[in-house]
Amino acid sequence: MIKLEDRLTIRNKVLESLKSSLPWLGNQVKSLRIPNRGRNQTEKIVNNPEEDIEPVVNSEPNEIAYRLPTLQEVLGAEETREPYTILLGLCDDGLPLTLNLTNPAPGSVLISADQGAGKTRLLHSILDSAALINSTEQVSFNIITTDVNEYTDLAEWPNCQKLVAFDSPSAMTLIQELYDESEKRRSEPAQLVSILVIEELASFIRKTSANQFSQLMRLIKHGPRLGIWVFASLSASVIEQIDPAVLDAFRTHLLGFIDDSELANYLARTDDCPSSQLTEGGQFCAYVDGDWFSFWICDNGGGEL
Repeated sequence: MIKLEDRLTIRNKVLESLKSSLPWLGNQVKSLRIPNRGRNQTEKIVNNPEEDIEPVVNSEPNEIAYRLPTLQEVLGAEETREPYTILLGLCDDGLPLTLNLTNPAPGSVLISADQGAGKTRLLHSILDSAALINSTEQVSFNIITTDVNEYTDLAEWPNCQKLVAFDSPSAMTLIQELYDESEKRRSEPAQLVSILVIEELASFIRKTSANQFSQLMRLIKHGPRLGIWVFASLSASVIEQIDPAVLDAFRTHLLGFIDDSELANYLARTDDCPSSQLTEGGQFCAYVDGDWFSFWICDNGGGEL
């Protein structure tokens, strides 16, 4: 785990990296801006963690954990939220990491980590932010999951169109529908952005036919520029079941805690992945323009820093 004081010492470096090396986030002012209310609360955590924040004793000796702000606290007032964006998490410099869904440059997103390292929690946070920030006319989402019960709360959002089990015929029908929609959008662009979440990608791919796999790969590669984004999760332990071409089709890789450094580097498609240093279950990292940075998951119930 990266201690609080260690994260603070690299705050300026990370901030400069974020300002200069995140062209894939679109307009930096919009993507990295915190509304006044959210910024004040975040800076309390980063700059003065002892002020007005209830400390939580961590299991590790001589270490104090501080509460992360909730999604609502980070996003601020509804009128200040930028449409067609989603929140990925809270960076070590105290700024929210957002993704501009009108800028397809990041491509589809693959979330990889060891079992129990927070993949489902991160997906929940991302979809919650999509619903909190965007109307049903702006952003909708569909979920293919190994356990429908884990996502029933997300199904209550009006932005949720379908929640289906990954081994059901409905899952394959959904892939076909989104593929057909993507082909239609080549000549008839649409204002509605659709997010497709696929949990445990390796298991799902095993269920697909050759034609369905081809359609899925086209969605992964070309969907974002047509307003259809694929977010998938993958357990690091089953990496041998995935064709390297599938990994390369995802242009953005978010990695949580992975104990095996060689495996982490392979998943990240680069070297020196710091995933083994992350806090398991609450922290992820990304490689952007030659540098690594980490971020914390923010959810409706808050969390610990």
